[in-house]
Amino acid sequence: MNSRSGLIPRRTASKPCWVLRSISATRLANVLLRDESLRFALFNLLKNQKAHPVLVNIANIGQNSRILLMRIILLQNIKGLGQIGDVKSVSDGYAKNFLLPRKMIKLATNETLKEVESLKKKLASMQEIEKRDAQQAVEKLKDLVIELSKKATKTGKLFAGIDSEDLVKAVKKTSGIDLKEEMIGYEGPIKHIGEHFIDINILPDIKTQIKVVVKAE
Repeated sequence: MNSRSGLIPRRTASKPCWVLRSISATRLANVLLRDESLRFALFNLLKNQKAHPVLVNIANIGQNSRILLMRIILLQNIKGLGQIGDVKSVSDGYAKNFLLPRKMIKLATNETLKEVESLKKKLASMQEIEKRDAQQAVEKLKDLVIELSKKATKTGKLFAGIDSEDLVKAVKKTSGIDLKEEMIGYEGPIKHIGEHFIDINILPDIKTQIKVVVKAE
């Protein structure tokens, strides 16, 4: 289990147990509300054990309503939650304190639910534009060669590696294309002079490759 959720699995000689990191009840509740399997597993682990009251209350989401749920409609694509037009249930704290102030959602009512179809059409239109823009970017990037000069040792090792942020800036300067760091498909910084072929993942199904030539200053 990813420790970012706050729950860290540890295995004893006889059975697994769960350890709670320092984490707010609200944050943990939001994690559990988005993950039904984790919620069910935690409830089963704790229901017959003596556990911290906060954990017991959160684990009982669905068994009792200690944490209020709010039904919402997404107005933006939100990683880990859903896409535009999706109807979701989240904790009221997450909705009121984070999503609503940023105008990322609206409350799901009889009236607003009528807008879901138009929001889905908006999403389809956005995806079409995104795909078209990605294909145009690939055409500009597929033969791109970026030349960088960096200080290096006599053996060709760079004093400072070239990371994804550096590559995004170099692509922007050379081609005018704005990339996000997560589009750079290269593990770790470039550490040596020479030619390096870097994968660019603009969309899951739209990719290309650029060549980066690193020379010693």
